[in-house]
Amino acid sequence: MKRDIINILIILLLIFLLEIPFLNKAFHTDDTAFIYMAQQIKIDPWRPYSFVLEWGSHTNELATHLLDTPLVSYYMALISILFGMSEIALHFSFILFHIIAGISVYYLLKRFTKWPLQSSLIVLSTTTFLVSSQSVMLDVPMMSLFVLAIVLFIYGVDRDDSKLVFAGSVAAGFVYLAKPNGIFVIPLMTVYCILSGKRKYIFYQLIPVAFIVLFSLHNYYFEDKILIKEYVPFLYGKKGNSLNVVFAYFFSNLSYIGGATIFPLFFVYPFVKKNKNKYVLASSIIIAAVTSFMLYKLSSNFVSGQYTSLQILLFFVFVMASIFFIFLALIENYPNAKLLLSSLIEKTKNKKADINMFFIFVWFIGIYILNSGISGGAVRYNVLLVVPLVLMFVMLLEKYLAKDKISKFLFIVFLFTLMVGLAVAYGDYLYANTYRDFAFKVQKYKTSSNSIFYSGALGFQYYMDKSGYKMLMQNDASPKKGDYVIVARLPSPRRISQLLMQRLKPLETVSYIEKFPIRTQNPEAHAGFYTYGGGFLPYSISNSALENFDIYYVEK
Repeated sequence: MKRDIINILIILLLIFLLEIPFLNKAFHTDDTAFIYMAQQIKIDPWRPYSFVLEWGSHTNELATHLLDTPLVSYYMALISILFGMSEIALHFSFILFHIIAGISVYYLLKRFTKWPLQSSLIVLSTTTFLVSSQSVMLDVPMMSLFVLAIVLFIYGVDRDDSKLVFAGSVAAGFVYLAKPNGIFVIPLMTVYCILSGKRKYIFYQLIPVAFIVLFSLHNYYFEDKILIKEYVPFLYGKKGNSLNVVFAYFFSNLSYIGGATIFPLFFVYPFVKKNKNKYVLASSIIIAAVTSFMLYKLSSNFVSGQYTSLQILLFFVFVMASIFFIFLALIENYPNAKLLLSSLIEKTKNKKADINMFFIFVWFIGIYILNSGISGGAVRYNVLLVVPLVLMFVMLLEKYLAKDKISKFLFIVFLFTLMVGLAVAYGDYLYANTYRDFAFKVQKYKTSSNSIFYSGALGFQYYMDKSGYKMLMQNDASPKKGDYVIVARLPSPRRISQLLMQRLKPLETVSYIEKFPIRTQNPEAHAGFYTYGGGFLPYSISNSALENFDIYYVEK
C-alpha cells in the first residue's frame, strides 16, 4: 500500500510537470466547438445543441450536426461559471481528467504487469496522450473515464465484488456521455466476462445501455433529434463509401502508432533477437518500403505536393515499427486464440491460454480496427489504444527480456518517449498560438467605419469571433468598400465568392515562421496530427511556415 501511494505521487508529479508549462496554450482545432457548446449550456442547460454553429460546410444550422455527446462541455460550463473561460482556467481544470487517467492506468497496469509505475509513465509521456491532453477536446476525458470504468469492472469481476462491477458499469455510461467512441467499453467489458468465465456480470452492461437510452430520450424531447441514430451513418458518410479513405485511415493509423506512441526503435529492438522474429522484421520492412514508395510516387498528385526524402523516411520508420509490433502481437496471441476457441466449442475451461494477454490484445486490435474502419484519421483517436499498446508491449517484454533487466529498460523507453512527446507538444503549442496572436495583430486594420471579415474555422474562428470580427459566410459578397477580408490557409477556409473576389485587392500575407522544426498540422510538411488530410505523418520535421494569413482590402 505504501509503495502504491509513492508511485501514485510520482505519477501525479509527472502530470503536473507536463501540463503546467502548457496551461496558456491557445484553444485549438475542435476545442472551439465544445467551448461554444459550453456557452450554450450556460444559456439553456437542457438544450446543449440548440445554437447555430458555423462549422466547415455547415452554415446557419443548429449544432446537432456535431453529434458528439455533451458531458465535457457541461464540465467546461461549470468551470467557466466559477473561474471564467480563460485558457489557463480550462486547461487547469482538465488536469482532473489527467489525474483520473493516471491513477486508473496505474491500477490497471498493476493488475496485468509487475511494472505498473514505469508503464504508467510511458503511457502519460506518449505523444498521443501528451499532446491530446493539452486541448479541451473530448478524447482524454473520454479515455480517463474509459480506463476508470475498465479497472473498476475488472477488479469487481476478479473479486466477485458486485459494488465494484456496478461502479464500473456506471462509469461506462459516463464514458459514452463524454464521447460516443467510448461505446466500445461495453463489448470490451463483455469480452472480459466471457474470458474470465463469469458471464453473470454481462447483465451489468444494461447500465451503460440505459445511459444511452436516457440520453437519446433527452435528445428527442429537447432537440427533436436522436444523435446516436445518426452517429454511425455520419462516420461512414465521411468516407463517402470510398475504400480510398479506409486505406488512408489504415495506413495513417500505422504511422500514428509507430510515431506517436512508444519511441519506434523499441517496438523492434528487444524482440528481434530471436531468429524467428527476423523474418517478421524482414516482412515488415518490405511492406513498409512498398507502402512508402507508393506514397512517394502518388504524393506528386496531392494538393500538398510530393513528400520529401526525409518525410518518406519518417513514414517508413513509423509504419515499419508498427507493422512489426502488430505482427508480433498476432503471432504471440495466435495460440491463445486457438485454445480459447476450442474450449468455447467444447464448452470446457482452458487453463493453458494466457487470458490476460488475449484480453489486452482484443482491446488493442479492437480499437485499431475501429479507428481504421470508422472513426480514424487523427492521432487523438488513438488515446484509447495507448493503454493496451503499452500493456501488450510490457507483456511481450516479459517473454523476451530477463526479469532483472525489464525495469531499467522500461525507464529508458520512458525517457526516449518523453523526449519525443515534449518536442511535439512544444511544436503544437507554437502552432496553436499563431491564431490567438494574429487575432490580436489584426486590430491595426480596424477603424470605426469598417468591418473585418475572416474565412477559416477551428482555433482561428474562436479568436476572430472573440475579437469581434465577422465570419465570411458561404457565397457572401456583403463586405463593402473599406472592409478587410482575412483568410487563414490551414483551418478549412470557405471559398470566397467570385463576385467578392473581383472587388478584393491583395494587401499582404502574414507568415508565422519558427526555427523550431516540428510541425503537427501542416500540409507542406505532410504532418496530419489532427487530420490525415494534412499528411500521413503524426508530426514532421520542416521549416515551413506554421500558418499563412492572406489579407485582402475591399477596394470597390
